[in-house]
Parts: sequence; C-alpha cells; structure tokens
Amino acid sequence: MKHLSLEKLAETVSSRRKASGMSQAALAEKTGISRTMFTRLEAKDYSPSVDQLLALC
Repeated sequence: MKHLSLEKLAETVSSRRKASGMSQAALAEKTGISRTMFTRLEAKDYSPSVDQLLALC
C-alpha cells in the first residue's frame, strides 16, 4: 500500500498553483477548499481528506 507523502503533496500543490499564476485564495475558490487549508498544506502542517484530494485533482 502506498503512503501519502505530505512533503511531496505540498511541493506539488505549491509549484502547480504558482505555475498557473493562481493565488491560494483563487485556488480555494475554484476547489471549494479554504485558503487556510492551502496555507497549512503548503507549510506541510495539514493532511487533506480524501474528498479534498479529489477536489484538487
């Protein structure tokens, strides 16, 4: 069984968000996930739920 790498997830979300020119607020609005969650995720301080991961996809 594979494990979620919080560090890799944080790096991926941050780099893809920045590459697309989106702010955390814009990504929050688009996904329905709070901006605070993105702040914590990118700081590697939050593990998203399965529903939140699906919204990011």
